[in-house]
Amino acid sequence: MLVTSDLIARLARSNAVWLARAVRAAGGDVLEIAGGTAAFCGAGNVLTQAVGIGIERDPSDQEWENLLAHFRGRCERFELAVSPLAKEGFRRRAVQVADDVSEFGTVLVRETDGPIPDSPSVSVEELPKEEARAFVALSAPWFFPDGAPPGFEDTIVAASSIEGSHTFVVRVAGDIVAGATLVACDGIGRFMGGGVAPAHRGRGYHRALIAHRIRVARDLGLPLVSQGAEPGTVSQLNAQRNGFSIAAIEPVFWVRPQPV
Repeated sequence: MLVTSDLIARLARSNAVWLARAVRAAGGDVLEIAGGTAAFCGAGNVLTQAVGIGIERDPSDQEWENLLAHFRGRCERFELAVSPLAKEGFRRRAVQVADDVSEFGTVLVRETDGPIPDSPSVSVEELPKEEARAFVALSAPWFFPDGAPPGFEDTIVAASSIEGSHTFVVRVAGDIVAGATLVACDGIGRFMGGGVAPAHRGRGYHRALIAHRIRVARDLGLPLVSQGAEPGTVSQLNAQRNGFSIAAIEPVFWVRPQPV
């Protein structure tokens, strides 16, 4: 599909809106700044980060101080994602305050009215909200075999409760062996948390979840679905094999919230 600057900005805005909603649902603290979101949900938490800032305009000196103060005294460092559309002043300042690079995030997108990926004939069902905690506890080791980050279970359970969030699972002999989430946010379907139990990988369950979520997003009237992945990973390759295009690559910096 054709990727434009307007589309990249729209995807970034959707991500910032989702982060704010998820962190508020988890009882965290949100600061909206220069078109983006700075979110604190606990030191080391996966949702403690700042995204989407600087696309609409450069933050002022006071806004930069407010950004750092949002995290200061609460955590040693936080993640700051920088969109390729961010204003030059913001990009330069982000590099100046960065302590290290956390990752490079790939943003992928596809239209929902295109061909649905072929997938194995498996039953995909929506998980009731009341079963979210048990599912998160079950699936956490799929993503973090050495142990989940602080507050992971409570955070993800709270995020899955927000309006427009749907979690789908695949069962084998009654046991959940794969799962993934679709969140309708700001007119875009966001793919999140797709995973398969190690003993059941390579059987097409992830592909089935991709196809199912595209269908659901289309039925919900969402013209686009998007997801994030690290460059060159299986997650990115699976997305591209199933019709996703790379919209942007965002450096994510570690920032220590010292005074300006």
